[in-house]
This record gives sequence, structure tokens and C-alpha cells, in this order.
Amino acid sequence: MIKWSLVLTIAGLPLICAPVEAQDRPTASPATSRTEVFIGLGGQRALGDEESDWGSSLRFAIDMNLSDRIALVFAPSLGVGVATNDRSWVDYAVVAGPRLRFRAQKRVVPFAQILAGFGRGPVSSNGTLPSPPDHATAFMMSFAGGVDVALTPRFAWRAFQFEERNQFGELSGNHCVAASTGLVIRFGTRK
Repeated sequence: MIKWSLVLTIAGLPLICAPVEAQDRPTASPATSRTEVFIGLGGQRALGDEESDWGSSLRFAIDMNLSDRIALVFAPSLGVGVATNDRSWVDYAVVAGPRLRFRAQKRVVPFAQILAGFGRGPVSSNGTLPSPPDHATAFMMSFAGGVDVALTPRFAWRAFQFEERNQFGELSGNHCVAASTGLVIRFGTRK
């Protein structure tokens, strides 16, 4: 009797193990691009200043994707302008930080990001720049959210990105909101 029980158990073992083995196999994850470059147009407006207009700018960012949901964003910016007393100025900023994507493998991908860095620019008083202009450096923070829409595996359209920027230090008082749209180009794939 024990022999027949052992034989039936050994004969039935493959029938029990086959469904269990099928459940244990992980599914292949879709490939994720390693690097994304964003090039777009944007505008910003200072908060608290009723007379300020929406200024336009060219936006640029590089994303290093750590996974399909998390990316490290690096966003340099350069500004050139003319003050009210006909003196030109140049300012620049560099911010970096994490971006979290929601529904990462879908066609429409919402995201949120927090960036921090520094900005350097001329210090003006009452809209006038001294000659030569004094420069100061400020700590910057940026909170943003937006939506990317995949067009092809290599290209996406950043339908919109809304951002709130703050500067702290000698350049403080520069609290603004910004909006941008543009093209996202994807390079390389992670398997």
C-alpha cells in the first residue's frame, strides 16, 4: 500500500508543480530609456508683482532615469536681458533633484519633481543696475508637476509643466510661477 501511495505521489507531483512554476516566473519588464532631453518654450511671472508680465524663455533639462518611475533631473538655465537704464545683464542657475512618474508604462505619464540648486545674477535696486553691476548668489528651490504624452518610443511631448520657483539669499524676493511645453527626446534603453 505504501508503494502505491508513493508511486501516485511521484506521478502526480508534476501536475501540482507545473501551475506553481508558471506563477513564480517574473514577467519581463519593458525597456526604459536611460536618458531624456527636454527642449521647450516656457514663460514665468513673478508672484506678488501686479505689473509684471509673463516673460518667455527657452527651457532645457536632462533626465537620467534610475528606473521606470524615478529619474534624476538636471536643469541649467541662462538669462540675458537689459535693465531700465540700458545696461545688459546675464544670470544663470543650476538645479537638480528627483522626478517621480506615475503610471510610468502608459502613453500619458503624469509626474512631480522637487529641484534644488543655486542661481547667480545681478542685484538691482529699483530696477536699475549699478555700473559695473553687483552680483549675488542665491539658493533656489523648485516644485513642479506636469504630463508627458508618448508619441513614439524615442519622442514624447511634454504637454505642460507647471512650476513654482523660490530664491533665498541676496536675490530673495524672486518668487515666481512658470509654465512650459516642448519635446522630450529619449536616448538608450535599459532592459
